[in-house]
Amino acid sequence: MEFDVMTRATTWDNVATLARRVEAAGFSGMQFTEGHQVPWMNIAAASLAAPSLHFSTGIAIAFARSPMISAEIAWELAQNTGGKFRLGLGSQVKAHIERRYASQFDKPAPQMKDYVLAVKACLGTMAATTSSAC
Repeated sequence: MEFDVMTRATTWDNVATLARRVEAAGFSGMQFTEGHQVPWMNIAAASLAAPSLHFSTGIAIAFARSPMISAEIAWELAQNTGGKFRLGLGSQVKAHIERRYASQFDKPAPQMKDYVLAVKACLGTMAATTSSAC
């Protein structure tokens, strides 16, 4: 059985210290929520401090960014963690998406399905491009 610790973004020093403590305590990974900060740089800092852990977003806000950006960030984190990164996506609430992020929120379930398919298509293209370049 595996156990992860959920945290939110903080300073890089704080997250590196936390990651080392999480790793030493025997946890399998860390999950980062997106709130006042995006989780990407914290995941990078934590992965350098505790390379045996797995990392994931729980959740990264999908509708506030393009599927290509989400795919590129996920690809880079997966490469640099040796495949120990999982992208967790979520919609956030309508008020935040429309007011805070100035993005569209209309029928979130079909919108999320389209978003995930777009992210998968982007990742598929990156995989094809990377393998042919090697």
